[in-house]
Parts: sequence; structure tokens; C-alpha cells
Amino acid sequence: MHRDNIPARLVQWIASLALIFIMVPSAAASNATFDPFDKTLGKLEKALNNGDVSSEQLVDYYLERIEALDNQGPDLNAFVALNPDARRQAQALDEERRTKGPRGPLHGIPFVVKDNMDVVGFATTAGSVALKQVYPQRNAFVVQRLLDAGAILLGKANMTEFATSFGRPGYGSLDGAARNPYDLRYTASGSSSGPAVAVAANMAAFSLGTDTEGSIRGPANVNGLVGLRPTLGLLSRSGIFPLATSFDTPGPLAKTVEDIARVLDALQAVDKQDDATLLSASKPIGHYADALDAHALDKARIGVVTNFSAANADVKRVMRQAVKRLRDQGADVERVTLPQYCGTLWDSIIAPVQNAEFKPGIERYLAKLKNDDAPRTLEALIARCEANNRTGGKHPVNPSRIRGMKSALADHSIASPAYLDAVTYKMPAMRAKIANVMDTGHFDALFFPSSKCPPPPLERDNAPNYRCTTENPNASANLASVTGFPELTLPAGYTVNGLPIGVSLLGRPFSERRLLSLAYALEQAALVRHPPREAPQQLSSSHG
Repeated sequence: MHRDNIPARLVQWIASLALIFIMVPSAAASNATFDPFDKTLGKLEKALNNGDVSSEQLVDYYLERIEALDNQGPDLNAFVALNPDARRQAQALDEERRTKGPRGPLHGIPFVVKDNMDVVGFATTAGSVALKQVYPQRNAFVVQRLLDAGAILLGKANMTEFATSFGRPGYGSLDGAARNPYDLRYTASGSSSGPAVAVAANMAAFSLGTDTEGSIRGPANVNGLVGLRPTLGLLSRSGIFPLATSFDTPGPLAKTVEDIARVLDALQAVDKQDDATLLSASKPIGHYADALDAHALDKARIGVVTNFSAANADVKRVMRQAVKRLRDQGADVERVTLPQYCGTLWDSIIAPVQNAEFKPGIERYLAKLKNDDAPRTLEALIARCEANNRTGGKHPVNPSRIRGMKSALADHSIASPAYLDAVTYKMPAMRAKIANVMDTGHFDALFFPSSKCPPPPLERDNAPNYRCTTENPNASANLASVTGFPELTLPAGYTVNGLPIGVSLLGRPFSERRLLSLAYALEQAALVRHPPREAPQQLSSSHG
């Protein structure tokens, strides 16, 4: 959570030594009969129910790893704040388990949330030093759902400032950038970087992020996790700092598809404070974990989207292997080419909508705060960011992010022709087009690499052999954002140097049960995911 300016070679040497301990059980775990390292939620639940471990021991285990990996050693920088009451809450939940039984599958299991979600007693900073003293009055709806299910909040996780990278994914002025635990030289992506790193490095059992343009799917892809951007309207956004309400949604990050299903079961509910969730009231939803089927790919129809073909040799190899696994599991796989404009959705839809909705969205959010000194307008927020940079704050606000906010302030509005054209015509047309492609081809899901390229290096000089033959490797992420359709990212393989590579399945609206089953079947066909290795290639300069 804190970092000084240390010479790069020393940082790499320390990181190489410290990351060895990612695979080493803590002292607390070694004295117990159960080792929590890299366990799924199902195994944690079973151990808790059997008395092999307590929730208090789990909290101590994760806090010990946070101290070793986040505050010291490799300084992964995933967390911005820890819950001082986590142990007390764990003790209370242990007692409740003994006297009343568990509330459900997540009872007593620790998790973390992205720092744009309201949690009473914590500032909601959205990754910015400008909001470090802004405190909410109630928990975000999805956070409260998990607390009601008996899950234990360990703390809040780092993120890209205001959820948009502007060239610096995962970086915010509150606490700098989170680091990829598979190789510290590479990005952890964003904007849900901290939640992903926390789970990947086994500092939490699961996490909650948010996704506007790919902010769950990107971090899942580069950190070897499963991440779900659900159908827009399946999960509530109330109590979450907004970026663009036409695209924003929370979603879970975890180690396995089954873990995602378990968390989704706890999260989903209609929220009167978010009208979009009313769409889910009449849909066949819920019971996600119970519906998982390891044979779901048998006779399924999968459309492999050619528009998003790999632009890197490692991604091409992993994608080819994933398609073979689909076929081996009985899926009928067919290549499908979408209209060319599906690869340019950022310029035509994402940018004008996001820029127009940012100002009114955050000002509605800020107006609800009770702090006397909280900023109330985008102008005031910009002024605080600029003041931080003038006074030499430890982590300056990305100047490009400030320019982006000023542009949204001066040049964009929800009354602009570009915005009205996007939300009134282009977005409905895209939803209809993708639905028609799926219906015409009788596809259960569309399939593509989560990114055309592996995670890029934080600094180009650290990886001179990095290869990516496209200017827009993440164009596929815009498809789910614009349509509101669900997309699930899951690990499929690794680069020759051990960096994770993910693949994605895009489904129809509110088809999460089917989508999760398809992903589960693909995952079970080859359990490719592994945690960060004991001796990651920190000092290697080659990359496929």
C-alpha cells in the first residue's frame, strides 16, 4: 500500500525473493489441519462446516498474506484500506455458525471490494486522492447482499482513478498502481486491478469489481482469474461511484467458474434504488451454482468471432488450444464474422456516451454525500485533482485523466447529437444485430480471446521483445458494454513466460446460467489455471 522510489534492479530483486512466499503457506496455516492456500469457495465452505478451520483463522491467514505481499515484499499494492473489525466480525460469525448454523455458502468467507463501492466507515475514493475524505452513509446494495450472506469484508482494493485509464491502467492518485503478481513488470490491467490482484495472489477468497468498458474482464484476463460482466440490470449499481450508467455494472472476480456462480447467487436481487434491476424480475435467473453442468458443451453451438483474432503468437496458440477443447467436449464450433463496425465501437458509441454521462452521473452521486467538505460538482473535483498535482502529492493525478474530465465538462452533454444518436439508435441497433447473429447461427455463445495480446509491460524498456500487432487489442470488450449482454472471461493458458491469457464467452441477455455452464464445461476440460509461481520470471527480458 506504500511505495518509495527504489532503484528498478533492487525492486526486481526484492520482488523475485518475496514472491517465492506466494506459494508458501503462512505460519498460521501450517499449524492447522487445513491450508487455505488457493482453495475454492466450495472447499472453504466444507472446511468451515467440518470445523477444519474457523472464519477467524481465515481472516488471520489472509491478513498475514496481505502484510507479506501487499505491504512488504513484492508490494503488490492491491489494497488501499483494511477492515479493522474483520477479526471481530469473524469471531461473531464463528459463534453464529456454532449456535445457529451457517447463513449460506459464503458464511464466514473473506472478500474485498473495489474502492468505488460504498462501505460504511470507509472512504469511497474511486482511486483518487481528491475523494479520500468522502464517506458514505450506507453500504452499496451488492456489498450489503454479501454481508447479509455472512461474508466478511477484509478491506477495499486499489483501482484506476475514476475507472478510466487514459494510458495508465490500474493507476490512481490515491495509492499508485497495483502490480501483476505473475510478473511485476507487467500491468494488472484496470480498472478493477486491486480486486483481481488480491484474489490472484491469495490475499482474499473472492472480490467484487465493476465493469464499464472491460474493467472486470481485463483484470481477470491478465491475472489468471474468472471474471463476469453480467447482463446490465442483473446486479444493482446503487452505492457505486459511476462512470457511465449506460454501461456500468458490478460483477465478481474469483478463481473458478463455480466460485463466480456461488457469489452471483448471493448478489442477485431486485433493488428499488436501481430501476435497471427491474428488468431481471421476470427472467429465469438465480440458482447459478446448482445449474452448472460439466457436459454443457456437448452439442452446444459456439461462434468463434473472427473480428477479434489474436495479434500475438502466444494468444494465437492459446486460442487454438481452447477451440480444440470446445470441439473435444462435443461443441459444434463455427467461425463467424461480425460487421466491421463492431471493432470500432469505442469511437462511435463508448466515448460519446461515457463522456456525456460522466458529469451528471458523478454529480448525482456527490449530491447524496453528507460530508460538508465533499466536492459537489465536476468542476470542484477537477480543482482538487489539480491542487494535488500543484502541491506535489505522492501520487499525481494522471494529467491525461484531468484533461479527459475537462473535455467532459466543456464539450459533452446528454443533450448532444452524438450522445442522443448513440443511445437512441446505435446501441439498440447493436443489441439487435448481435442477437440476430446468435439467433441466425443458433449459437449458445460467441467466443473470442479476452484480449488480442498479453498484458503489456508497465514500461516498454522492461520488455523490449513484447509483441502486439494491433493498436486496439481490447476491442472485443466493447461488444458486451454496448449491448449489455453478459460476458465471462476465464483462464485458458499462459505466454511462454508465464503470463495468463484468457478467453471470453458472450451470451444472450440474462443467460448467465447457460453461460456459466458452458464456461464450467470448458474449464473442467482442462484445469489450466495456477496461482503465481514460486519463482516468476521477474528478470527475464523475453516475451512471446
